[in-house]
Amino acid sequence: MRNGGETTATGRCPSRASGRRRGSWRRSAAGRSIASCRVRSVAASRRSARSPKIVVSTSRRCRGSWRGRTGGCSSRRSACSPARPSCARTATRSRRSCARWPRTGCRSRGRWCGRRDRPGCWIATWASHPYCDTNRRRATAPDRLRAVRVAVFDLGSTSFQLLVGDVEPDGGLTPVARDRVVLNLGADVAATGRVPPGALDRASQVVRRFRDLADRAAVDEVIPVATAAFREAVNRPELASTIEAAIGTPLRILSGDLEARATVAGIRASVAFDADPWIAIDLGGGSLELALVEGGRVGWTETFPLGAAWITTTLVRTDPMSRGDRRAIKAEVKDLLAPARERSGAPEGTLCIAAGGTAGALARLLAAERWPSPPASLNQFELRLDALDELSRELADLDQSERLALPGIDERRAELLPAGAVVLATALGVFGADGAVHSEWGLREGVILEEIDVPAPASPGDVRAASVARLARRWGPEGEHQGTVRTHALELFDETEELHGLGAHERELLAHAARLHDIGVRISPDKSHRHGAYLVEHGGLRGFSPQEVAMMASMIRFHRGAGRPKPSYGPFAGLDQEERAACQVLTGILRIAHGLGRADESDVVEIGAKVRRGELRILVSGSANPEGAVAEAEERAGVLERAIGRRIRFEIVPEGTLVTRPA
Repeated sequence: MRNGGETTATGRCPSRASGRRRGSWRRSAAGRSIASCRVRSVAASRRSARSPKIVVSTSRRCRGSWRGRTGGCSSRRSACSPARPSCARTATRSRRSCARWPRTGCRSRGRWCGRRDRPGCWIATWASHPYCDTNRRRATAPDRLRAVRVAVFDLGSTSFQLLVGDVEPDGGLTPVARDRVVLNLGADVAATGRVPPGALDRASQVVRRFRDLADRAAVDEVIPVATAAFREAVNRPELASTIEAAIGTPLRILSGDLEARATVAGIRASVAFDADPWIAIDLGGGSLELALVEGGRVGWTETFPLGAAWITTTLVRTDPMSRGDRRAIKAEVKDLLAPARERSGAPEGTLCIAAGGTAGALARLLAAERWPSPPASLNQFELRLDALDELSRELADLDQSERLALPGIDERRAELLPAGAVVLATALGVFGADGAVHSEWGLREGVILEEIDVPAPASPGDVRAASVARLARRWGPEGEHQGTVRTHALELFDETEELHGLGAHERELLAHAARLHDIGVRISPDKSHRHGAYLVEHGGLRGFSPQEVAMMASMIRFHRGAGRPKPSYGPFAGLDQEERAACQVLTGILRIAHGLGRADESDVVEIGAKVRRGELRILVSGSANPEGAVAEAEERAGVLERAIGRRIRFEIVPEGTLVTRPA
């Protein structure tokens, strides 16, 4: 049974029992009305084919059945079955173990119901019961189980967006499908206070299409959320009932506080940084949400009617925007945010991280000014306040047709960007920030991550390492070659540190590139370096800036072949001179490590280096056939020779004579 309907204590879904495609509950055991449930046989068969098995990591059996709303296990049954019939389609029983159903109850702050069971269990509960106003299935996965596919419907003030993502066993999130339709409901609400019937009909059609896409993607769970336009509309009950009927799942209208907290969760999983405290900025079409995070906890949130669509409708009177309109927007932002900053207690110059569609559209415009061919991902792209101010003035001086001609413009947001740029730049100025870091993940991703209670990353390195590990698992070939190359690369980096002068940051990038250097093999062994670089560019790595992704892609692209990184390669062309020089050194090291690692792993045991008579001597010791590995490495040494300005010679020394630093 999909995300619609409640279950009784012991009953079965009538649509399942009778074999009909559609059925509805009439009354629960407690006499309360129960929502209708929709069963789609095609989607069900697809989902059951890929649905993970639910098992318990402990050998202790859970004997019992569901006891109604209070939960718990009885001792009369010899084996468990899925406690609620709604879960029978997504839970495959094990004869040796069972899924123990937790007690359910509404959580604080309006979040979803239910809780985790004992460690090791994957709970798949249906949290709709007579005393709960939510309806959903909950899943948390141990490492040995496959991913859960979740769809989020983000019904925003400017656009409706669909995100389908796989929640990995380690708690990571991998987006697999996205869709977006611009409806601008926020403009209607700002102008009239309600969503008109025509716009509501279009909204209903869009969510039906999203539901169909989600069904075809065989999702395990659908989570529809709505934001400012639904909060502020006077006909909100009509909106909610229409959308719920179209989706078949209760709609969750987020408060400003919940919207800000979900955005914080998305940012934490997408951006790697050490700053504390920091401010999350979610600039949407209908509202602006702010959250102050200090010590890993959200200490303050507040929402303001400063969304791009709202401001455009209420304060912008001409196109192009007049100077008077621009002054009015700035005054409105300052009047609302200056007291809020005092309430938040945020220090001057606190790091700001901006999420949301408006911030993303502005980041693309600024990236198009910097790079002839902007990167595929602008996660962690820095929006400097001076550049943002200049862009806001430029947008204000252009009319709609002129804005549409700008490189990098988002045509669907062109009308709202002049006001959005002024709001964001003024907000940063109020908080004393000299810019903001853009996060590609925000509300939608945060809703999923909060749903499964993924803990915040312990350190910035954890975000990057987990993202690289997921990409390596998906595309990397099996075997120990990647680990061998990584070890050789880090040993050589450490042994030549006095020559290249690079630090821990570059060492970390080299380690990640070494782990991913062969991921293109599954596409084409002959051109694995080209395909591997493409996968790194477009793989959605989290925690890396566009420049860092470009450096890793360049290393992987040129770790094979006769060439070296050159400006004709787009990602390398986007680097500055210092980054290019570092990339040349790292690529040269990876090329040699790849050569040394192409032979059997026992052929090379240790690597050392020393400078003698103006040349770099790389010392190699091995127990089997180090000569073959050295021959491979000598052919690839030219890039590093040019990068450090030293001739490189290889020497084979007896095993055990080298003392190397730990990798």
